Amino acid sequence: MPTLSTINRTGAPAPSAVSVTLPWVWEAAGIWLLLVVLGVAWIAASLGALRDEESNALQQQRLTLTLFDLKEAIEADLALGFDLVDNPSLQARLDRALERDTELRAIDVASLAGHTLFSTDRGSVGEPLAPEVLAAARVPAHARRVWTTQVAGEPVIGIALQGPFGETAGLITSAYHREVTVAPGFQSTGVALLASLVVAVCGAAWAVQLLRRRQQAEAAEEARVLHDMSRASQGVGQRFEHCLMQVDESERVE
Repeated sequence: MPTLSTINRTGAPAPSAVSVTLPWVWEAAGIWLLLVVLGVAWIAASLGALRDEESNALQQQRLTLTLFDLKEAIEADLALGFDLVDNPSLQARLDRALERDTELRAIDVASLAGHTLFSTDRGSVGEPLAPEVLAAARVPAHARRVWTTQVAGEPVIGIALQGPFGETAGLITSAYHREVTVAPGFQSTGVALLASLVVAVCGAAWAVQLLRRRQQAEAAEEARVLHDMSRASQGVGQRFEHCLMQVDESERVE
């Protein structure tokens, strides 16, 4: 007599290996594609940040050259005996430098005490320099080199002016607009981050869909198993009734 295990083994065909593994292959390929897209977005954002950093460095070098040209001209006047406060050509020289370089916002020449003597912004003449500028200018390591600082989020570059005997005669500073570059393919790093966010949201939705499909597959498999068990129990019941009928028939014959 066939047993329940025999019926379970033969009652339904085994699922095909291809139908089981193929969805997992597509899922693995989708995850790999998602990782690739995220990697590309991250690389694009990194390249954009690197481009901005290099552009700002080049901008600072250009402004440093402008500042050095003014420094040499002013120090040449000091060597000729002109006093920094009474230099008649200094204001016009600052105005011309500002006109030549549109990235500059203002150029100031200040005394050692930190009071503005000449400025392209006429309203700043006589006013004290910002505390951040004075603090950067008075660092001993900045005595003969260009320094930079921030004033209310705006970059400022400066250098000390040397007198004819090497003494510090004053300061020359310049506030400038930070250059913002536009990288090819996207306008800013934020676009790449937005792309990463979109991909992440799509990936989350795709993962939810995969989970829902897997739950549906598990529910279908559970229903199939219950159906096979029901068929098997029905078969066992029929065989059991048939055996009882044979026993009853044997008893009547005896």
